[in-house]
Amino acid sequence: MQGRSFLREDSKPRNYIHTAADRFGNVDTCSRAVRTDRFKYIRNFKNPGSINECTTAYRRATHPIYHLLNIMGEKNLLAPVQSQLLKPLAEEELYDLENDPYEAVNLIGNQEFDRVHKELKDRMVQWIKSSKDKGLEEDSDAIVEHFKAYGISTFKKRAKSIQSRRKSVEEHFE
Repeated sequence: MQGRSFLREDSKPRNYIHTAADRFGNVDTCSRAVRTDRFKYIRNFKNPGSINECTTAYRRATHPIYHLLNIMGEKNLLAPVQSQLLKPLAEEELYDLENDPYEAVNLIGNQEFDRVHKELKDRMVQWIKSSKDKGLEEDSDAIVEHFKAYGISTFKKRAKSIQSRRKSVEEHFE
């Protein structure tokens, strides 16, 4: 893990903050992000589906919002911004946090922001190289099999709870 103290008296503010997100339980994802005060650029190297699909068995069993989003999506009851949670993640994302703090409007492809896109993308590539980011390396077959088995076993353990949670949410639409 990289970092530096921000509480020291000689600490200087950063112009860029870099983040990484990889596997969450059985969800095999890989994203990197860089942000400034105003903009955030995200690169999704692996795309296991939508934000809502990228959930563990635990979350599906205990958080009604997972089922609520799916049910409302099936019934076409979501606002356009809400329905984005059910769409596959984009390979690249760019947000103007000053004008879009909830990151609802992806600016990739908007020529007005091409310079910002290039700058942040180049920063990310530079950071990946300088940090020797091992998270971008391919997993061994053993690791892939382990997490696949883990996903199968956790979904089996929580299958009844997942079904029960969905049913309890569905009852509100009858």
